[in-house]
Amino acid sequence: MPIGGSPFHVDVKPSKLDPYCTRAAGKGVTRTEAAVTAEFTVFGRDRFNNPCPEQEITVLIDPNNRVPVDLNVEDLGNGDYKVTYTAPHSSGLVRISVAIDGGKHIFNSPFATLISPGDAFPPNCEVAGAGLFRGGCGMDVNFIIHARDAAGNHLIDGGLAWAIKVYPEDAGGAVMKIDCEITDYNNGVYACKFRPIIAGKHTVRGSPVRGKPEPANLGKPEPRSTALRCTRCGTMWQSSWWATYLERASNLERASSLESE
Repeated sequence: MPIGGSPFHVDVKPSKLDPYCTRAAGKGVTRTEAAVTAEFTVFGRDRFNNPCPEQEITVLIDPNNRVPVDLNVEDLGNGDYKVTYTAPHSSGLVRISVAIDGGKHIFNSPFATLISPGDAFPPNCEVAGAGLFRGGCGMDVNFIIHARDAAGNHLIDGGLAWAIKVYPEDAGGAVMKIDCEITDYNNGVYACKFRPIIAGKHTVRGSPVRGKPEPANLGKPEPRSTALRCTRCGTMWQSSWWATYLERASNLERASSLESE
């Protein structure tokens, strides 16, 4: 027969958090985009791998071993802790430290976390090259596009398709599109090349999109201006850079007429 009061119900509590058995996982400690809300989960466990709720979790980020911006540690009540913070605006490698019990690092802490650039942000993208100012008929005109995100970070990968259109401004009303060849260097840099056949000022328009190219609603080119518009993000830039091709076509025609005489 059982003794009086049997059976007895004993509530066995987990022991204190164990640094080795406590782990963290998620993009917030591996790779996340700059200036976005990053998230990861800490799995608090004792040395017997029992969940340990209601514990204090410390999260710090280098440089300066400071508390991340907008840090929030939420106890989910089952030994897991949801951690969110705002990633730094500058891309690059940072160290995320996760500690318990007065500064003891958990397994694999500090974590080498890559802060990668975000999506291309049209107003921050840069264009450079002699082809923005001058060129010659029948010759390749070149310029470079540097893709940057909203925080100004230079993109480090490719895959951004650019739908660029080039039109001569003084074509007598005729619509004449000039094909632009684009080379993706897979590092955020895109080399652009086109070959005009009509002398005069040209307007260059286009739209950057990630992945498959999409048609851009660019409207009629405005004289002596360039507007590159992102179909997802808005206007890329408004400026007065344009390619001018002076006298070369007339010189070629004059030379041809002299040879024919």
